[in-house]
Amino acid sequence: MSLPSGQIQYQLAHIHEDRASEIVISHAVLLPLAVIAVVARFIARRLCRAHIGLDDYMIVVALLAAIGEATGALLCVANGGAKHAVTVKDPIKLNKLILVTEAFYIPGVTAVKLSALLLYRRIFPSKNFRRILWIVGGAIICYTIPQPPILIFQCVPISGAWDPAVHIRAKCVPLNDIFTAFGSLNVVTDIITLSLPLPLIWRLQINKVQKFQLFGTFLLGYFVCVVSIIRVLKIKQLSPTDPGWTDVDPCVWSLVEVCVAIVCACLPTFRVLFNRLILQKRVGSSAYLVDMPRYPSSTTNERQADFRSKDSAAQVEVANVVPNNWVQVPACE
Repeated sequence: MSLPSGQIQYQLAHIHEDRASEIVISHAVLLPLAVIAVVARFIARRLCRAHIGLDDYMIVVALLAAIGEATGALLCVANGGAKHAVTVKDPIKLNKLILVTEAFYIPGVTAVKLSALLLYRRIFPSKNFRRILWIVGGAIICYTIPQPPILIFQCVPISGAWDPAVHIRAKCVPLNDIFTAFGSLNVVTDIITLSLPLPLIWRLQINKVQKFQLFGTFLLGYFVCVVSIIRVLKIKQLSPTDPGWTDVDPCVWSLVEVCVAIVCACLPTFRVLFNRLILQKRVGSSAYLVDMPRYPSSTTNERQADFRSKDSAAQVEVANVVPNNWVQVPACE
């Protein structure tokens, strides 16, 4: 595809510009953080002898997608990405790599949200709440399924998506507008997913400090919503005449979103590690029951609400209030 003369002049005037360091540094920092978070999650599961659930497998899927996305981004850099189009030796190869890299984002961000919903299902026994989880999860899957086909078959003929010469005569969908719309849906579902457990947490019979700690853990996830909004705004900057250069910001913010979401999804397990490893060293084996949420116990004649997860180590007893009589709950929820 022959570039407009104005574009050629601009790119030649900025031929030495290179944004590769932005991609390399961001990926070198964010991906290890996501890996550490997932490893910590599984260590916590092992320490608590807890069952590995679908939420854990989903977070692994998200991590694998993030690794694929990071690998694709670095391959783009090695093949002329993060520079202007006039410097690219093989634009077809670069455009294919960009498409593959963008494709990894879709399962990554979806798997994180499904992992969170599955974790809620594991923790909260309410049937009505679980119905809401199914509805939200179904909506996420429904708007995720069409995204890969749209990305791959955006042009007729298909090769117009990566071959500049074919792109001139190809008929292509307005990809920027479509993925801006999908990105907006992504922001909405992020907010919904993070907000779902807040009313239930508020009603927990725990002290204010512990309650605000739980709230703080979930509220940190709203940073992901901010990142999602930034990514949507950056998508509008994509240009078919200079894809390697204009794709840098969406590439970076896509990985930021997925990796930060993975870390936030694993945050609840960090408290388990703290209680089991740090406090245990300080006060001995009794640390397993130290500084945990306390729920009022009941006598044998009083009615109890007993909610139990599939994990024997995650059993939590919630009973009626009896003054000055409390039971302690393990740190392996």
